Amino acid sequence: MAIVVTAKGTATGATFTATLSSLTITAGAALIVCVGMREHITTPTCTYDPGTGAVSLALDAIATNSANRRSAIFSLPNVAGAAGGGSIVADTGDTNSQLISLAAYQVTGLASSAIFDKSATATGKSTTPSSGATATTAQADEVVVGALDYGAVDGTW
Repeated sequence: MAIVVTAKGTATGATFTATLSSLTITAGAALIVCVGMREHITTPTCTYDPGTGAVSLALDAIATNSANRRSAIFSLPNVAGAAGGGSIVADTGDTNSQLISLAAYQVTGLASSAIFDKSATATGKSTTPSSGATATTAQADEVVVGALDYGAVDGTW
């Protein structure tokens, strides 16, 4: 698994764009994107554009806490490759400016379709956060991805 991009900042309106300026995305890899955001007015969306047109990622897991912070995990199997360019856009559905964080990873060696298997979510406040256990996975070789959101500009665990 390789980090494609990490970014944090303030969304302009409902969208936040992370630019992939000098990275190469491997054709056929899976793209996994974790997004932390405020508000939960609508279901968030995420797209990847390798420079040839935006493609929507599937929303695989989402959790919202009582303070209106939301963590979401998106995936796209079998991506089109991009050499030194492209972008990832997270759309929160909230037209107010807000703090947002985004981390994207490319994973090679996964199935070319239907890569999402199981999920578990939890919310709360803890120095040892946990999603809880998932159900038994269906495939022998799987990647586990977790997303945490800290409701401040610079949080530490």
